[in-house]
Amino acid sequence: MLVTRTLPMAWKLTVRRGPKVAKSTHAELRDALDALAGALDATSTTATVQLFRRTYTPAQQVEVRGELRGPGRAHGGIDLHGDGTLTPWTGRLARRPLDVEPGESAYDALARRLG
Repeated sequence: MLVTRTLPMAWKLTVRRGPKVAKSTHAELRDALDALAGALDATSTTATVQLFRRTYTPAQQVEVRGELRGPGRAHGGIDLHGDGTLTPWTGRLARRPLDVEPGESAYDALARRLG
């Protein structure tokens, strides 16, 4: 007789900083968001880059990307841009930016959407 147990779905966090990828698993959304906040330190700045006759400002460059996957096919994340701004988003193939309400942080907007 085969016995299967259903374990609660955990939140999976993937942080990409250039070629480096770090992964972790968290039981609760709040724990995953705290780990994401710790990984996205806004101390780095990027210079303007010119590539194939096009100039990219620091605001257009993603320095670090944090992705969360969780129960119910929830998927979203936050991008840290070269100028230090944070952009929360949802979606798998096409990232759709989230609206951040007044007085709300990017982490709160993502928690509101995923939670």
